[in-house]
Amino acid sequence: QLTINHSIVVNIDTTVCDVFVWNNQSYETSGDYQQTFTTAKNCDSTVNIHLTVKKSTIGEDHIYLCNNELPYNYNNLYNVTTAGIFTIHTNNAAGCDSTITLTVTVNTQPSVAINLTPATRCGEGAVTLTAHAGQNGTTCRWYASENDNDVLFTGSSYTINNLAATTTYYVSSYNDYNGHPCESGRQAIMATINTNPAEPIVTDQVRCGNGQVEFTATIDENANTCRWYLTANTTTINATTLTYNPNIDVSNGSTSFFVESYNSNTGCKSNRKEVHAQAFAIPATPVLTAMSNCGPKQFSISAPATGYYNWYDSNESTTILDIQNNTTPIVDASRSYFISNTVDYAGISCESGKTELTLTIY
Repeated sequence: QLTINHSIVVNIDTTVCDVFVWNNQSYETSGDYQQTFTTAKNCDSTVNIHLTVKKSTIGEDHIYLCNNELPYNYNNLYNVTTAGIFTIHTNNAAGCDSTITLTVTVNTQPSVAINLTPATRCGEGAVTLTAHAGQNGTTCRWYASENDNDVLFTGSSYTINNLAATTTYYVSSYNDYNGHPCESGRQAIMATINTNPAEPIVTDQVRCGNGQVEFTATIDENANTCRWYLTANTTTINATTLTYNPNIDVSNGSTSFFVESYNSNTGCKSNRKEVHAQAFAIPATPVLTAMSNCGPKQFSISAPATGYYNWYDSNESTTILDIQNNTTPIVDASRSYFISNTVDYAGISCESGKTELTLTIY
């Protein structure tokens, strides 16, 4: 009796990490491999293996942290709480073992900036803010807001040109740590722009004879007083007040004074404004001679060399009589007039004292 036994062919697909050991042979690379065996019935048995070999990995990493970042989650693999060298075991993307040697350097976060010096100025222009790095910091960084990532300036003194309005800036302490920086929290610091007052409104003053004049200034809301000077450029302040009462003299003619609006809280001031004061000469008291007549009469006196006469009923009266051409109405009983000399100047009329003119009717 004839018995036929058949050979066997087996195909296997397998995936391993690093090495596959088969029949005391090691395979470390992917490929197609074949081995032949003898079956129990002495027939050939062929095994074909399609082998995929994936590799385990060994790696190193070095991270730099600031102490305020601890604890730190390293790629969801390890919770870093201190500096040191750590071995981390995990699976790589191929599903094989992965060993990472992690070196952690922890730098100290600087303390906040110190000695912050805000800046204030009057009107648009440049302001300089200053600060110094806190402990463990080497310099300062300046920002436009508390959360803005754009660094405006690095250094202790930050100058902003052409600043037109009050603005808040933020400053931190910073240490680069050779390319692995740490930074403190930020602190607000103010650059204040105060508005310059407008020039005061002041009227020129005149008076008759030597003595004081009174200037009264009107200022805007950005000032609270005025400062008065004798010249345009002097630093000597004659008075700080809204009302100024200098003495002036006829012999000096028109005298200039200079005034600026000033805010004593902000130190801001306006441009200086020139104002003028002048004392005009008071005419001499008239020299008059008593006159008389037998019977009623109109009396006349000559006009003064300068100015004109004012006629009054009494020395105390302020009511000027209507006397035309310095000629009285018909006087029919003895009486007196009181006459002063008045000269008109620009903006003022100056009047002398009164002289009694006695008129006698016999």
